[in-house]
Amino acid sequence: MALLRKDLREIGRSRGLLLSMSALPLTMLPVPIFLVWMGVHASKGDAVNLLAFYRGAAVAGADPRREVIGVMIRNCVGLFLVMPLFIPVLIAAQSVAGEKERRTIEPLLASPLSAAEIVLGKSLAAVVPALGITWTAFVLFAVGVDWAARPLYGRPLLPDAAWSFAVLVLAPLLCFLGNTVTVLVSSRVGDSRLAQQLSALLVVPFLAIVTVQFVGLLFAGPWFFVWLGLGAAVLDAALFALAVRLFDRQRILSRWS
Repeated sequence: MALLRKDLREIGRSRGLLLSMSALPLTMLPVPIFLVWMGVHASKGDAVNLLAFYRGAAVAGADPRREVIGVMIRNCVGLFLVMPLFIPVLIAAQSVAGEKERRTIEPLLASPLSAAEIVLGKSLAAVVPALGITWTAFVLFAVGVDWAARPLYGRPLLPDAAWSFAVLVLAPLLCFLGNTVTVLVSSRVGDSRLAQQLSALLVVPFLAIVTVQFVGLLFAGPWFFVWLGLGAAVLDAALFALAVRLFDRQRILSRWS
């Protein structure tokens, strides 16, 4: 907890880091809200054509605009999950490599904290603010979507079961995954920028999948996200154990002295 408080204070003093953490949600949120607004005000003919693009067919007697909006909201789930996967990378890259650059690594390694306590403290220092930003972004997203869709639905659409599972279960698991990978990388390299760039490669395959889904070329159903959660949980446990095992005080000191 002492290490967590210290790192959170350092994060709070870094304006550049706070701005970079906020940049992703600020750029991502307006797009799906605007798409929902367009779907509400689209003609029924345009909605049918858009459903055909998404390889769907309008249900007889149903308003195709509602179906289009449902598809858009469902496809945004994967795109939204990029946020908790990527934001911890920005923070955790400073975890060990950043300590070396600030010349504070020696007192940390000389402290009575065990390797597991250091890795856990560093991990929580990245996960806590990243989750806070993710959950805040979701609240703003839900409010924006509900506002945009209200003329057509007359009731709130979010949060629903899928989004609740994504935000409350998948987001923490992916957040911890992105963080643990970055802690592993930053403990093996001596530059925080290099650690950040290498760790960011983790996001690329996931971003490719969700982008393909968002444009309608892939349908990721509920079971996709269930298996994603199970896989992330297993990886979280395995990578945390590996990070603790590879956290070698002597190696870090001898390499960076």
